[in-house]
Amino acid sequence: MNLRLLNAIKREEEGGPALGGSLIGGGGAPVSTPSFRFSNGTLTRTAGSALNTGRQLQSRFGDLFASVRPGFGKLSETTRQTFRDRSAAAVGNLRESLGRRRVLGASFASDALARVKLGFAREEAQELAKVGVQETQLQNQILRDQSQALTQQISSELQEFSIAANFSQSLNELELKRLELDEELGDFRDLTVVG
Repeated sequence: MNLRLLNAIKREEEGGPALGGSLIGGGGAPVSTPSFRFSNGTLTRTAGSALNTGRQLQSRFGDLFASVRPGFGKLSETTRQTFRDRSAAAVGNLRESLGRRRVLGASFASDALARVKLGFAREEAQELAKVGVQETQLQNQILRDQSQALTQQISSELQEFSIAANFSQSLNELELKRLELDEELGDFRDLTVVG
């Protein structure tokens, strides 16, 4: 007589499962990963942390991308504000100096003020052009980083799916083997009852 079958019959008589009970369903707990769930022989995708992480990555990169828009990013705003503050201070100082000399209304005073403003505007435009190039480079780097991060995220999900699919297949194979053994056990019982 087969020792495994005798042990299975003994376990069943003691109230336990004959061959380990059902691996899937029938009271068995579902198996889950952050992105997949295996229950009752079915592998399903869940809205788990891997999917949320991908969305969070896109949101963060989108915010970062917007902050370096060429000509409108934070670097451009800071540069523009710095030059405008410096220009206002220089024009104010020149105006005060010309006022102390009592020549503020003269045409050469107006010309001097216009030249100072024009000089700062020219410097601001040159610096903003450099900053625009830097912001374009930053946007390109952000796009490369985003692409790499999303590629890694997708690769991670594909690996997790592969593991989950292999696990699912293994559990299904085990369940089929358990069903075959239960059938053999039933045939064996029939033989022992008849014989």
